[in-house]
Amino acid sequence: MYAERRAEFAKRMKDGVAIFCSPTEAVRNYDVLHDFRQDSDLYYLLGFDEPECILVISSEGGAVDVSLFLRPKDIEREIWDGVRLGVERAIETLAVDKAYAIDEFEKRLPELLLGSRTVYYSLGRDGFEHMDRTILDGLATARSRRRRTVVAPDVICEANDLLHPMRAIKSEKEIELMRSAAR
Repeated sequence: MYAERRAEFAKRMKDGVAIFCSPTEAVRNYDVLHDFRQDSDLYYLLGFDEPECILVISSEGGAVDVSLFLRPKDIEREIWDGVRLGVERAIETLAVDKAYAIDEFEKRLPELLLGSRTVYYSLGRDGFEHMDRTILDGLATARSRRRRTVVAPDVICEANDLLHPMRAIKSEKEIELMRSAAR
């Protein structure tokens, strides 16, 4: 279901790169965190409920490439925070094309942007100021690396304008899941 949603989104996006980020975990007091709630758009496209992840969907000439950046396995942290999916299992479990450690996002972003004319990302959301800066810096780096044969994005579009109409119309499978949850 999630792979189908990503494919439909990519078809609507045409040639571009879309970036969806999870919110950061909020500290309640000292070493206690608030319950984490995944970004609704990211969850709709991925079905993944861990913090510190970034979904990148690239569509170029009808070909779709899905990259995921997430926290690596860390046995010590998992004792306190719970089990993590990890990079190694992400491709198989979430049906994405590539998976990387979250720390690699800034380094890989310019390369992911090259070849596309449009970036779909929701700028200006509360709590995402650092990510906004990262996206803009990556865009500037990609533009500095463009060549005659390779383009870099000239436009940033609101991802929600494409995604939210998709979310509004439910498939038969989604309706059945909602009915089951209501029961």
